[in-house]
Amino acid sequence: MRKCRYKFVKAPLHHPRLRVRLESSSKVEKFRRNQELAERKQCQAWSRLGRGLKQLFFEIKHDIKAAIRWLRANAAKYNLDPNRIAMMGDSSGGWTTAMAAMTGDVPEMEGSVGTTGVSSAVQAAIAFYPPTNFLTMDAWAIRKCGENNCHDRESSPESRLVGCAIQTCPEKVQAANPARYLSAADPPIMILHGDSDPLVPHNQGEQLYMALNKACKEAVFISLPKAGHGPWNGFLTTDAIREAATMRSTSAAGCTVTNPTPYTPTWKAVIDFLDAQMKK
Repeated sequence: MRKCRYKFVKAPLHHPRLRVRLESSSKVEKFRRNQELAERKQCQAWSRLGRGLKQLFFEIKHDIKAAIRWLRANAAKYNLDPNRIAMMGDSSGGWTTAMAAMTGDVPEMEGSVGTTGVSSAVQAAIAFYPPTNFLTMDAWAIRKCGENNCHDRESSPESRLVGCAIQTCPEKVQAANPARYLSAADPPIMILHGDSDPLVPHNQGEQLYMALNKACKEAVFISLPKAGHGPWNGFLTTDAIREAATMRSTSAAGCTVTNPTPYTPTWKAVIDFLDAQMKK
């Protein structure tokens, strides 16, 4: 594993919506309590994309790809391996993670923000409770939505993202569904979702996993019956949140499927997943 040549650096992207900063894992450990990453001396990049799903779809997809391209273009400068970039996010960040992972080979999704002419593909992804198919969010909600919190309403984050009330423009909405972009180039993905999530229904993460499953892609789905909408770190550290969790997976090798089995998600499990995929 390469060691980072920096303790902290902010990417000079000169763009009003996008911020990227690089930190050594030892620095991140002070804030994230992530001993596993600290021991492996892995480099981490933190990207802030304006206002999450309140931005327009084309802005988010272009911005995150610009961040990935900047990392890859500056890999030698910061002693990074440009062929081993993984991405992780929760909620709207989970959606962004899934979209970036599934569209690394889709030229029309690249945009012209920041560094260009470099691949935006990632080699592994971890998405915590990602919204994926906006059209079915209200239908699968654990309780009926009210007047001010339905995903279908015109002012919802999902509708604002695509620029229309989602049920009135299904084609635009499907363009924001990561499962639409399944291809042979997709990297391994781990998805974690709480069955008690009141904001992003459990079925959202499950739908993406099942799409990957049917395509015989490398994928892991961890379901946590007691977990709500975060906190994401609690999915890996808090026993009350992890109680009765299960894991199922699909392997590209022979399209082998592991049915749901009792499982306790941990930071070590996340790092082992990344290590296994990045060494291929």
